[in-house]
Amino acid sequence: MENLNEIKVKNMYAHMRAIAAIGPRPDGTEADHKAIRYIKVELEKLGLEAPGLPLEVPVIENMVTKLKVLDDQPYEIRCKPFLRPGLTSEKGITAPLVYVGKAFEQDFKKVDCREKIVFSYEDLPFEGPTPVECNFPAIKTANAFKAGALGFIFTTQRKDGFIQTWGLNRELDRIPSVSIPFGEFLKLKEKLQTRKEFNAHLICSGKVKKGFSEVVYSVLKGTTKPDRTIVISGSHHETPPGAGGANDNASGLAVMLELARFFTKYRTRKTLIFLSSCGEESGTWGNIEFVKQKQEVYGTLCEAVFIIDMVNSSENGMLAGPENGKKTDVRLNKMLEGNANALGYHLPVIDDPTITRGGLGDSFGWLERGIPASFIDGYHSDYFYHTDGDLMDVINPNVLKSVSDPVALTVMQLDSE
Repeated sequence: MENLNEIKVKNMYAHMRAIAAIGPRPDGTEADHKAIRYIKVELEKLGLEAPGLPLEVPVIENMVTKLKVLDDQPYEIRCKPFLRPGLTSEKGITAPLVYVGKAFEQDFKKVDCREKIVFSYEDLPFEGPTPVECNFPAIKTANAFKAGALGFIFTTQRKDGFIQTWGLNRELDRIPSVSIPFGEFLKLKEKLQTRKEFNAHLICSGKVKKGFSEVVYSVLKGTTKPDRTIVISGSHHETPPGAGGANDNASGLAVMLELARFFTKYRTRKTLIFLSSCGEESGTWGNIEFVKQKQEVYGTLCEAVFIIDMVNSSENGMLAGPENGKKTDVRLNKMLEGNANALGYHLPVIDDPTITRGGLGDSFGWLERGIPASFIDGYHSDYFYHTDGDLMDVINPNVLKSVSDPVALTVMQLDSE
C-alpha cells in the first residue's frame, strides 16, 4: 500500500492541463486527433506500444449555426449545435416556433409539430418521464422528428448563461438540433404566452466528410499470468461541440496515464490493458467496437474493467450502482468503495437514479459480454458539465488521488488472486 505514494497528483494534473488545452474535440476532428497523438506519445514514453483501432465517423466542416427570432423586432439567440446534427442549407429554415415541454413522447401528442421548429427543456440532464427513466436528448430529437418537426431547440435548466451541448448518434441526426441558454428559453416561452405564433429562422449548415477517430490501447504483459487480463480505461478523449473537456474527460485520461506509469514500475502478474476510447458522447460506440473487434487484445480471461470518466468535479467521484443503467459490477464496486475507505477517501456507490439519470458509460459493452466492469464518474457534482466552463481553473486536482489510489489498490488485490 505504501507504493501508492508513487502515484503523483502533479503528473495527473499535467496530463489534464495538456489535454484540456486542446479545447473542444468532437470525434474525427483535428482537435480529437491531437488528443489521440498526445495519449499515444505519453504511453510510448513508458516503453509501451500504443496502437489504435481506427473507426469511421462523419465530420462536419465549416459548421455555421445561427438562430433568429422573427418578431416585430427580430433578434438572434446565441446557440451551439449538438454533435453531428441534421443540417440545413446555407440559407437555413424558417418556420413557426412551438413549445413541446420536456419533449417526452406524450408531449408531442398535445400540439401539432408538423413543419414547425420545436423548443424544449430539461430540469436535470437525461431527465425522463419518471425518476427511473432516462431520456437522452437523442430520444427527444427522435420524438420531434417522428412528430414532423423541422428543427429542435433545447436547453438544460441553469442559473448562468452557459449552454450545455450533447452528443447524439454516430451518424448525423435526422433534424438540425441546437442548444440555447436557459434564460433565452424562458423568454421564448413567455413570448409564446402573449402571442399565438411567431417564426424562427435556424441555420445549421456545413459540409460533411468521411472522418476517423481511434480507440487507443496499450498492453503491459503480466509477469506470470499473462493470459488473465485487467483493463484500466480512461474512458474517452472526445467532447461534445463547445465543451472545454477538462473534467470530461481529460481527468479520466490523466488517471489512466498515471496508473500506466505506476504499473510499468510495479509490475503485475496479470496483463494490464490501458485504454482510451472515442464515441462515448454519442452512444459509447468506440468502446463497443473495441470490445467486439479486439478480443485478441483483452483475451478470454478478462477479469475486470475500470472505467474512469470525468472524476475531477468539484466534490468527489462516485461509483454508479447496479440500478443505474446496468453499467457496473457489484463486486468491483464493493472492492473500490472499501479500498477508498481504507485509504481515507470517499468513493460512494450511488443507487439513486434521480442523481445519475442512467447516463452513458463505456462499461456497457463489457458488461454485455459478461465481463465485470465498474463505472467511476462524477458528473452529478460537476456544475460545468458539457459546457465551455469545463476548464482547468474550476477543477480540484487533489480529487484525482481519491480515484487513482483505490483503483490501483483494487488492481493489486485482483492481481494477487
